[in-house]
Amino acid sequence: MADRWRARLSLILLVWAPLCVQGKDTLERGPHAVVEEATSALLVVIQQGQSYFDEDPERFYVEVASTLGPIMDFERFARSVMAVYAKRATPAQRERFAESFKWGLVRTYAKALLSFDNEVIRVLPPDGKARRRPDRERVKMAVVSTSGAIFPVEYSMVLEKDGQWRLRNVIINGINLGLVYRDQFAEAMRDRENKGDIDLVIDHWSVSAAVDTASEGADQ
Repeated sequence: MADRWRARLSLILLVWAPLCVQGKDTLERGPHAVVEEATSALLVVIQQGQSYFDEDPERFYVEVASTLGPIMDFERFARSVMAVYAKRATPAQRERFAESFKWGLVRTYAKALLSFDNEVIRVLPPDGKARRRPDRERVKMAVVSTSGAIFPVEYSMVLEKDGQWRLRNVIINGINLGLVYRDQFAEAMRDRENKGDIDLVIDHWSVSAAVDTASEGADQ
């Protein structure tokens, strides 16, 4: 049980780590530097949250959400999770799912982040290989647990038109997290209880199932 929780915690940290850097300085830094600084920034957020979370958890959720805002386009991310079903959804449904997806992520991961303890995070240096597209980069990391287990991670980073490096996907031990979320939504749409009703799927949406699936891959 302890090893499984460590795997889940490592997964959670890895997903959030690159998302906590803000500001125009990202225009002048490469994706590896952005991720390294983000990791340090995340630890500060965790430490501060541990001091007030019990009394004011909503404050912590808002802090996490506001930190993610400039770095992640929740609406675009949510639409990619809906995949083909996004075309069937109304604008109101897409907006509602984006909000549900956003706060589901924030609440699920923020709680687990508060339990982070003594894991070592390593951002691996660039491999030096020439890229066909300079606006795409893969940043490799490793989290070393207190038991010595190593969890390899690969971030897909994109340099967007505004000059910001943003996270597009995360692969952990071969588990493509973006596809896990997408499969979860598609499975919910096929579920007999939901009867293909997008509103019902949104009502019952939970990110925890995707976290469990990816954690199982990390355990293996």
